[in-house]
Amino acid sequence: MVTPNTRADIFFYVWNVAARDRGSTGVTSNGYRAVNMLTAALNAMPADVPLEGTVRPARVDPRANNPTYVYGPPMAELCRYAGSPVTALTVPPSLAPFEDGPR
Repeated sequence: MVTPNTRADIFFYVWNVAARDRGSTGVTSNGYRAVNMLTAALNAMPADVPLEGTVRPARVDPRANNPTYVYGPPMAELCRYAGSPVTALTVPPSLAPFEDGPR
């Protein structure tokens, strides 16, 4: 789990889509926006390619020699089988995709 070590820690959400020879990734400060961006990225990939994607919390570790990311466990996992719609494997209700922001 990503936990703050100092007041200088910066938290954000990383989303990532992985397919055979392609993928997409992004960073945002908002968990629900990360899930929406992940869903859009999954839907933008060719329909015949099976894919999976995750949203994970992360922070920058400013104490490392070369600043590095420290990742937490996946908060949301989505997949799409070839020719099928996007399926949520795990998405907490607080991060469920919606258009107008948190409910």
